[in-house]
Amino acid sequence: MGKAQRVTKVLSGLLRIIGALVIVLMPENGLLLILLILSLMFAASGVKDIVRYFTMTRYMVGGKLILFRGVIVLDFGLFSASLSAASPVYISLYLIGLFAFDGVIDIMRAMESKKLRGGWRFRFGEGLVKMLLGVACLVFMRNESVLAALYAVSLTYSALMSIASAFRRTSVIHIA
Repeated sequence: MGKAQRVTKVLSGLLRIIGALVIVLMPENGLLLILLILSLMFAASGVKDIVRYFTMTRYMVGGKLILFRGVIVLDFGLFSASLSAASPVYISLYLIGLFAFDGVIDIMRAMESKKLRGGWRFRFGEGLVKMLLGVACLVFMRNESVLAALYAVSLTYSALMSIASAFRRTSVIHIA
């Protein structure tokens, strides 16, 4: 990982921590802030992938997969923004689904890394935390302030993991 990528990871983590603080400081608008953050993150990621496709990966193997992923993630961002008029129950179900899906994906990636004898414990722990947060959201589905606090915890945890991964040593392959 280069220095620019490390700085980007740290800045991204700091922005997520600031977002979590805003959610904690304004719990009465917590669900709307969560939807705003989710929609902005999804939309930005989708646009980034679409731009990446048209600038770099158009003729690469797997380039169309990046385009499809970008369009789907952009659609998730727009869908998240459209949920602002929905009932808080639907918003909490959406959060539960996101936590559960993300946790299952992390656990599956960890199991794949374990088979390949890679560092899997870090990702497995992250997946378990996301699954536990999803279960906690299910338990406190009717309480908006608790849901906002749980999402703030999730955002803070994600930010700290991102910052920690920025300072972790990475393997470098030298071609002689």
